[in-house]
Amino acid sequence: MDLEAQTAEDSVGDATKQLFEDLERAVFGNSDQSSGPTSERAASTDDNAQGDASPQSRAAGTGSSGVAPSNAESSSVGAAPHTRDEADAAEPHSDAVSSALRTVSAPSGAPSAVSAGGEASDQAVPSQDASYETGQLVEGVVVETNEHDVVIRLPDGHEGVISRRHLFGEGITVAPEPQIGEWVTAAVLVREDHDGRLVLSRTWALKTAAWDAIHASLTEDTTIMGRVERAVRGGLSIDIGIRAFMPGNLVDDRRIPDLSIFENQEMEVKVVEADEQAGTVIVSRRAVMRRKRRELGKDLWSELKVGDIREGVVAWLADFGVFIDLGGVVGLAHISELSWRRVEHPSAFLRPGDEVKVRVINVDEERQRVGLSIRSLTPDPLESIQVGEVLPGVITRLVDFGAFVLVDNLFEGLVHISNLAEHRISVPEEVVSPGQEVEVKVLAIDVERRRMDLSLKDA
Repeated sequence: MDLEAQTAEDSVGDATKQLFEDLERAVFGNSDQSSGPTSERAASTDDNAQGDASPQSRAAGTGSSGVAPSNAESSSVGAAPHTRDEADAAEPHSDAVSSALRTVSAPSGAPSAVSAGGEASDQAVPSQDASYETGQLVEGVVVETNEHDVVIRLPDGHEGVISRRHLFGEGITVAPEPQIGEWVTAAVLVREDHDGRLVLSRTWALKTAAWDAIHASLTEDTTIMGRVERAVRGGLSIDIGIRAFMPGNLVDDRRIPDLSIFENQEMEVKVVEADEQAGTVIVSRRAVMRRKRRELGKDLWSELKVGDIREGVVAWLADFGVFIDLGGVVGLAHISELSWRRVEHPSAFLRPGDEVKVRVINVDEERQRVGLSIRSLTPDPLESIQVGEVLPGVITRLVDFGAFVLVDNLFEGLVHISNLAEHRISVPEEVVSPGQEVEVKVLAIDVERRRMDLSLKDA
């Protein structure tokens, strides 16, 4: 055990000795003298320069303790000369000493703040106290990009490297490639590589930020901007920092047969379900649309009154009518209120997205329902038709008890089977057919029940 301790002590002494030999060569250059203890060569040098050097410099030069001088003491090595020639000769040695001491004291791998020429470098010196943990998010400015990686410099002077495969990652397309001079956020993967740089991942940082936004959308009822990648079976694949899915019934209030019209579009969505462990996220555009409509409709409900004429947009169609968005409140125009004429299906009259004018005929704020009418904006054709008039018309359809005739392209009336011909017939098809042009006589008008009786045989 004593032998091991003695060996270790000798190794330390040899290392110290070698350090001072390197220091002397930096100051005085290569010497022909055989290498010996630093104290002996320093004493010899002082003897040769006796009388020219000050007592303080001799004391510094002849020290025999073998201990490395401090930074303050190193500034006096070589002693202050009395003449200008001696000062000029000593100046390079002083610079060499300072450079040697900086080399000894600088940590391994740390960039120096002073260039080889002695000028100050514009690179920041990394903080000796800086420490990073795996997973820690850091910010830095991009200083270099190449085909393999991106290099960033942190505010404390440390450099980090981001491999190309850690710039984006699966499902992350909303983040563009960083450019030189741009600040980026990344997560620490490895605290130091073989070049002394931090190994970083931008993908990890982007996913962390994306999941933070997802959780906030769930808990705080906030929205997220995303870009539709493509239409998939049953819905849309949308990028919100990670890949999310939007079912077809959550895209809009109405059914949209072809979802591919949304591809590559930016849209605001609300997260309705998320599982970070499984990596699945369900989002809804319909929820955002309804919220905005409710916010707009808060003031509109107090303004709506029966008889008002409003402009709206057809939101979606149903078999029984048309739903029209009035700018925050959606009302229903029943199929019977679309036209004075008979309408088989709303799709024959209007399409989603059409702009229309409507009259408010009913308001129920408690049940959040509004009744609308389009036909009431045009005059009632029954008011312009008189009993006994003979008018042109077109057979529109046949039934067992008669034929319906569109009179003067305004209103549809009924010709009973008994009024189709002078003779007795069994079915209307015996005398008329759909699309046939005829002249009919008006027998009776019931404005309240919206009926008009016609006769073909009396015309």
